[in-house]
Amino acid sequence: MHRSLKIPEIVALICFHILCPHELDSRLRSRASLATLAAVARTCTAFSNPALNLLWMSQETVMHLLQCMPEDIWSQESASDEDEEEEEGMGLARAILPSDWDRPLVYARRVKIFHFQEPYGLSWSPKFFEELRLSFPGEYLFPNLETLEWESHKGSLLPHVRMFLGPRLKHLTVAVFTSIAQLSLLPGLAKQCPALVDVQIEFSDDLERQCQSSLSLFVRGLNCVETLSVPCLDRAALEHVGRLPTFTSLKLHHQLPLPSSPALPSITNQALFTSLESLAVTGPDIGETLAFLAHSPIEAIDGTFPLLTTATTIATCYTTLVNTCSHAPLSSLSLRRGLIGQTNPTINTLPTAAHIETYAIRGPQLRPLFLFTDLTHVNLGTPVGFALDDIAVTEMARAWPHLISLHLSATEYAHVPPRVTLDGLLSFAKYCPFLISLDLPLDASTVPDWQEQRAQNRRVRQTRFRTLNVRRSPVVSPLAVSACLSSMFPNLRSVRCCRPDPDAVPGSRAHETTILYERWTTVEAALPVLRTVRAEERHWAQRGSR
Repeated sequence: MHRSLKIPEIVALICFHILCPHELDSRLRSRASLATLAAVARTCTAFSNPALNLLWMSQETVMHLLQCMPEDIWSQESASDEDEEEEEGMGLARAILPSDWDRPLVYARRVKIFHFQEPYGLSWSPKFFEELRLSFPGEYLFPNLETLEWESHKGSLLPHVRMFLGPRLKHLTVAVFTSIAQLSLLPGLAKQCPALVDVQIEFSDDLERQCQSSLSLFVRGLNCVETLSVPCLDRAALEHVGRLPTFTSLKLHHQLPLPSSPALPSITNQALFTSLESLAVTGPDIGETLAFLAHSPIEAIDGTFPLLTTATTIATCYTTLVNTCSHAPLSSLSLRRGLIGQTNPTINTLPTAAHIETYAIRGPQLRPLFLFTDLTHVNLGTPVGFALDDIAVTEMARAWPHLISLHLSATEYAHVPPRVTLDGLLSFAKYCPFLISLDLPLDASTVPDWQEQRAQNRRVRQTRFRTLNVRRSPVVSPLAVSACLSSMFPNLRSVRCCRPDPDAVPGSRAHETTILYERWTTVEAALPVLRTVRAEERHWAQRGSR
């Protein structure tokens, strides 16, 4: 044997290259790769352990392990007539002896990743797990497990997750807690798994408001966590993770309002979240959470408001963000309305003056965000959109010269009548050379005269731009609009708008939407024709100049 094969690291790399990169996940492995690893493991002693480690590293069932036991131990059991909810599964045919575990334990310690999904097989039943737990000689089925993804929505199986919560666990995903009794698993989980660095926990909708206390107690026990995704946290838990020097990512997908607590020290005197890179928060008052970011070099913020959040509340959030967050590092900003909260059917029709006054964001309210001059991705939304004009859009384009994507949206059909014209769109061609995607309703009923640009003796062209979403924007002359857009953005490929209603009654607002859809479809269809004409003219112009 070559002496290089005596180096374990080299042998491990050889075995590693048997798998494709995506096949490190057991759910994506091919039979051919598994067969090759098994054959390599049987080749010689030098290859045996590295190949077996890869073969067993990632599992999505315990049956592979149990199949290493004597075949007379397990049998298939049918559901009893008395209990209709009981499923078919595996059951014991005889008592398990300690020696029956000798072979499975050789492979159990090699498992580093375990994906447990919705129970489709015969083995996944509460009775099966209980019999397995009673007969197992150790405390953890996979003692070296580092990643656990428990993605079963069957609540009766969740208590058996304890068999997999070992001290070496680093990455934990649990979905979903379904009862109050299951919340008792949380407080002691941090001590049981002290090495956790990545935690994602979900709860059923009816539990999200009741889980904050238990969940926050669990989080306050985490001392190594780097990324965290949970429904909500209290102030003490937020301050705890904020003090961790390695904490980089936080997601709160149903954050509750934080009660004032004068007994706690003021967060303005503390350096919290000094390593945080990304924050995603959904809730009625996300400004409270943003206030913790005074010392954070955050790069990405994703905030979601309830559906009917007023413009005043959103503008206050903008101001809070500007006053607390460092301006330089932030490159991605998303503050939009979501589907949570109350609904109002009238908001899905043409906005009234009262709707516009209450929900529309205006240029001066948006202006504080212009201080974030390094933004590359911006996604802002309100119930009825943004009441902007060409002046406001020009100011925006000047403030955000590094933009790659910009989305200013509202609900599907409700939007402030747009005042931004094609002249305003020209500002993005002038000042945003990297812009690729734009979502902005505009008034395309009039088309600027190209003679004005000729008088300025300078043609404005932006060649990176690819996608324009105009939603429900007025347009009268589709071909003229297409020519204008193609002149500004010669590589524009897609023009999207609101969806048509095939059953719309003539004269209705829905019928008007269908007409606009047909016109904007004509705009998009003309773009490749215009590109071809320009390419042909350039070709013959170059030939004629020789």
